Amino acid sequence: MQNKPFILAVDGHDGTGKTTLTRRLAQALKAEYVRPYGDPYGPALLEAADGKDFTALIDVANQAYQQVLKLHGEKPLLVFDRLWITLFTLLPETHHRLWTHRPATAICWIDLNTTLARLADRDEQTYPNSWHKRYVELYLHLGKQYQCTVINTQINDEEKALALLIDWASREIERAER
Repeated sequence: MQNKPFILAVDGHDGTGKTTLTRRLAQALKAEYVRPYGDPYGPALLEAADGKDFTALIDVANQAYQQVLKLHGEKPLLVFDRLWITLFTLLPETHHRLWTHRPATAICWIDLNTTLARLADRDEQTYPNSWHKRYVELYLHLGKQYQCTVINTQINDEEKALALLIDWASREIERAER
């Protein structure tokens, strides 16, 4: 492909099947699965966002991105479980221009009721329904605004959603190789 890795990202709100699908996509493509916003970066992102410290938010996201490249930069293909669309859900739109790492991205999406039902089965911190409503709407809005592929994992079962992701990824890889 090229000297630096080719990057694809799969993004979306909690409960969409994003992580399961991203892992399966990486496996199908024989790519490296990476999760840049795991500890310690994810909590630091949320802390900066809560404090409305958008400079720190971008700095933390960049540190996470650079750490992934440091650890996996020799791989030809990286599949990110969250990246810039997640960052943009935390930033005001006026700050989006400050983030330049925008690889091809697919959004996994489901409606609010499905989100709440799926998250009810998890043993995680809970947030108010209004919090989830905001992110469900925001991921869909940003996906459309930035012309990302949006895959509805509510109407597509896991196998169909994976097939759609593989098709999307194959087109993006082919486009890059031209």
